[in-house]
Amino acid sequence: MGHQDDCRRAMTDAEILTTAFVAALFFNGNQALARQYLRETGLMS
Repeated sequence: MGHQDDCRRAMTDAEILTTAFVAALFFNGNQALARQYLRETGLMS
């Protein structure tokens, strides 16, 4: 489709969507807790 990530990004689009799904499914929508969980478990850098 020609989609390109912004060169200034800290996370890829896939990481953002994954974090949003994890937050919604396991942390009642709390994205900060989801990011912390994903980092601590080594699933994302």
